[in-house]
Amino acid sequence: MPYVESIIYKSGQLLTIQKTDYTSSLNDPQLEKKIAQIIRDQHYSIMREISKGKF
Repeated sequence: MPYVESIIYKSGQLLTIQKTDYTSSLNDPQLEKKIAQIIRDQHYSIMREISKGKF
């Protein structure tokens, strides 16, 4: 299963992991753009959590 994974550490401690499966997009001619969007979405999601003080 292909996925984009974001792993966040602070001082060596694992804070969170987010994974997004992109199996359904493997045959999409825009696959590279879709993966780039997944990366952006995960990044902004984690940044929102950090800014809200989750970690």
